[in-house]
Amino acid sequence: MLGMNIVCSRSSEYHAQKLASPQWQKLLFVEQGNKTKIVRRHLEVCVFSCLMAELRSGDICVKGSENYADHQEQLLLWSECLPLIEQYCADLAFANNAACFVKQLKSWLTETAAVMDAGYPDNRQLIINYLGEPVLKKSVRHELSPAAKVLLEAVEKLF
Repeated sequence: MLGMNIVCSRSSEYHAQKLASPQWQKLLFVEQGNKTKIVRRHLEVCVFSCLMAELRSGDICVKGSENYADHQEQLLLWSECLPLIEQYCADLAFANNAACFVKQLKSWLTETAAVMDAGYPDNRQLIINYLGEPVLKKSVRHELSPAAKVLLEAVEKLF
């Protein structure tokens, strides 16, 4: 995790706590030695999730966004979609009727499951627990490159 963390100042930790719900905070903060660190990638996802929710609710807006197209004006009526379905399905190699499409999807899923099942004995990251549920193990961390180590040390010195 070292490559994904930055050291928190008290100020950044305070702001992250105000932004993040208790569930997010469990993912964001990591204790390493006597320092609290934030997992940067988790923080990025948290910030953009909060931003998305605020944009949807109308609590915030993007200045000048009224100058961009309204996506709802670009939606097609179903009657306009019907003549396009045949070619669209052909382009994607999909069946163009519901019964055949469902049959095709079931076939693809069955084939994919067979490939995954065949690879299971060699997959060291996937286990089946005592409840019969698949569980992914944490990936083995690769050693940081020398350049990444220098960058990480420089960032940690800043905070």
